[in-house]
Amino acid sequence: MSINLDGVFLTCSAVAREMIKQGRGGRIIAISSGAAKVPLRGSGDYCVSKAGVWMLMKCMALELGRYHITANAIGPGVIDTPMTKGMQGDPRFERMINRTPLKRIGKPEDVANAALFLASEEGSFFSGSILHPDGGVIMQ
Repeated sequence: MSINLDGVFLTCSAVAREMIKQGRGGRIIAISSGAAKVPLRGSGDYCVSKAGVWMLMKCMALELGRYHITANAIGPGVIDTPMTKGMQGDPRFERMINRTPLKRIGKPEDVANAALFLASEEGSFFSGSILHPDGGVIMQ
């Protein structure tokens, strides 16, 4: 909890104070997880902390909108990272990927592109939202 939620809260709060002082608006983007919406067996603490990040972004969006600051989260699904490398090849992991509508693991670029969109002018009307680069898992 201290890193996944408290760390995000403290960092975003400090950034928000500076953005307000500068008076130019801005974008706050936090990384949550698909586990914020779909619980994972044996990972309750992780799921709760990531759901907290999403709610934090919603609350910040509500409070900071008057300063032209948006706050959003990205809730990725399974992404090809060093953390997931050790799981690849495990039959349970392969079943999970096969249940994904796009039938593949995500790439880091999928998450980066979501962040770029939220930070861009095209994403300027999104606030309090969570984008899920997850291959369609959340819709199931």
